[in-house]
Amino acid sequence: MPSELVWVVPFAKYAHVATMFAAATIQVGADLYFLKVAEDGDAQTTARLGHAVRRRGPITGPILEIGIAFGVITALIGGFNLLAPWLLASYIVIALGTVSVFRWAAPAFTALLEAADAGDDARIAALLAQGPYRPAALANAAMYAVVIFLMVVKPLS
Repeated sequence: MPSELVWVVPFAKYAHVATMFAAATIQVGADLYFLKVAEDGDAQTTARLGHAVRRRGPITGPILEIGIAFGVITALIGGFNLLAPWLLASYIVIALGTVSVFRWAAPAFTALLEAADAGDDARIAALLAQGPYRPAALANAAMYAVVIFLMVVKPLS
């Protein structure tokens, strides 16, 4: 690496870590807080928070994309092996988490939000008891924890 680029790797690594932690905090924090508020049984409050949570997408998406870009820059310039076992494991966990969000969490969130908009406290309680939102939200939080572990500890290397 040319000496004039020495500063790029630490900066890109820091930017990657900071943006990914911001995205994880926004996503996991909002999901778990929404889950808690929905469990409390007040449809109006659940609807109000649910609409606020839904508006996080335009914020979280770009933060994740910027974080991924800084991760790729760090890996390429810093000489990381993009096929290292800990990175491959991270790719798999992220892919599974993405499928989980679009297949189960998002539709379940929409159903909860529709019940909250209708003021149907009983439907919210039933959806939480029997629907996939709770396990999907908890799985999403666990997915972030596993990816953070893989990125920090770098097992299998």
